[in-house]
Amino acid sequence: QRQGEAVQQGASWRLRYSNQLTATGTNFFLTRWQYASQGYNTLSDVLDSYRHDGNRLWSWRDNLQPSSRTTLMLSQSWGRHLGNLSLTGSRTDWRNRPGHDDSYGLSWGTSIGGGSLSLNWNQNRTLWRNGAHRKENITSLWFSMPLSRWTGNNVSASWQMTSPSHGGQTQQVGVNGEAFSQQLDWEVRQSYRADAPPGGGNNSALHLAWNGDYGLLGGDYSYSRAMRQMGANIAGGIVIHHHGVTLGQPLQGSVALVEAPGASGVPVGGWPGVKTDFRGDTTVGNLSVYQENTVSLDPSRLPDDAEVTQTDVRVVPTEGAVVEAKFHTRIGARALMTLKREDGSAIPFGTQVTVNGQDGSAALVDTDSQVYLTGLADKGELTVKWGAQQCRVNYQLPAHKGIAGLYQMSGLCR
Repeated sequence: QRQGEAVQQGASWRLRYSNQLTATGTNFFLTRWQYASQGYNTLSDVLDSYRHDGNRLWSWRDNLQPSSRTTLMLSQSWGRHLGNLSLTGSRTDWRNRPGHDDSYGLSWGTSIGGGSLSLNWNQNRTLWRNGAHRKENITSLWFSMPLSRWTGNNVSASWQMTSPSHGGQTQQVGVNGEAFSQQLDWEVRQSYRADAPPGGGNNSALHLAWNGDYGLLGGDYSYSRAMRQMGANIAGGIVIHHHGVTLGQPLQGSVALVEAPGASGVPVGGWPGVKTDFRGDTTVGNLSVYQENTVSLDPSRLPDDAEVTQTDVRVVPTEGAVVEAKFHTRIGARALMTLKREDGSAIPFGTQVTVNGQDGSAALVDTDSQVYLTGLADKGELTVKWGAQQCRVNYQLPAHKGIAGLYQMSGLCR
């Protein structure tokens, strides 16, 4: 609801076209928004009506409502050494006022000696009250260089210069990196504005973000002679499904609901901070649509009483979908058991051993008459079968686990 106005309702539709020419490295994107009724407002429109309160220069624009918006992007790859070139453009037409806002951009980027370099130019033409346009050109140069060769961690340094046509050139240097298995993102920046009063153009900033199991937690602090600012943010996602409710990091794009029943606290490969919850569930986002995505569990971080029959699951989501990535687990103790028959002879190599009452639990005896078993209860019965012969083993787990949570035990087959 806009400031000082009644509740409004409206509708819009969007048409999108994209084309990728792999042979030439060309990408083309065209998007058209049409606002079918006057009462349609975006979240940005509503927030802007509060932001400009009391500012007579801009408050008249709060009453402008777009009738359509068109955006265009064309990108061309010139190879590893020549880099990439992108052209962008957009136009916004207004419903209750003649004229439009235009924006154009040209960007080029490449890699140099392990670092990255980009040059950008933008022109914004903004509609004013008298029907004229305010035009501003902004040119920026950005360079980034990894420091991992000297620090041993994922750390990089960057420098950026921004030069608007109306003055106020700024330069900024920064260092950023990751820690704690990429769960912590940090950045330190120092900026300087050329046309600021003496001592007033310097600004220092610190940013921290933690990628947690159940969401993201971040904080910012900036300091200059004129002011100090502090901020904090928290973000996450919720999926309600047939097993209950799963909390995770923000849901962006297409999402996979990871299900590994009983395997809690297991990291999901490729997504920093994403781990299964107490039920063995979690979510991962930003999946590639209409393509095969691999969701992997880290087998080295499985609980002592959990085993998965496969560590990778492949999913193919549609746009904006939530798909299941289900892992089959066996919950219970893990044991390495040495088997012998009543006469003291060894059990033949390749003999099949199953846990009675547990489906899909078959294991094979090795050359030393040992068998690796998972999903065991504190006590139970095994069936040992080779050829036309078979015998049974009654077992009870020892009081203490061995190395890596593995029980070492012997079994007599009768």
